[in-house]
Amino acid sequence: MRKGRRRYPYAVGDRIAGDLTVIGHLAAGRLGHLYQVWSAREWCALTCKILTPSLRDDRRAVAALKREAKILRRVDHPNLIRSFGEGEHEGLPFLLMEYIEGPSLFELLERRPDRRLRLPDA
Repeated sequence: MRKGRRRYPYAVGDRIAGDLTVIGHLAAGRLGHLYQVWSAREWCALTCKILTPSLRDDRRAVAALKREAKILRRVDHPNLIRSFGEGEHEGLPFLLMEYIEGPSLFELLERRPDRRLRLPDA
């Protein structure tokens, strides 16, 4: 992780766990940050969800991210993102998921006046 003041823990060009290169920051949530990364091993773009550094010592936060990784590993459905594994970088657990181009579910709901998806969009 590069030092200095910045908004997100990792910047474009930073390396995570050796073979992942940060392409961009996608979002931040309660537990962590989502990054688009390039995987030299898979030779494709993936999404990396990595725990926020300030939660490194929070056992509940670490357990929640690990639980999410475990669930994602067990799910295999064509309409859901695929897991590409998990790991740890600088003491922070992360999970790797399929990267899908397009708006988030939140963005889709924000576009609708009733905040509901139509059946074809669901």
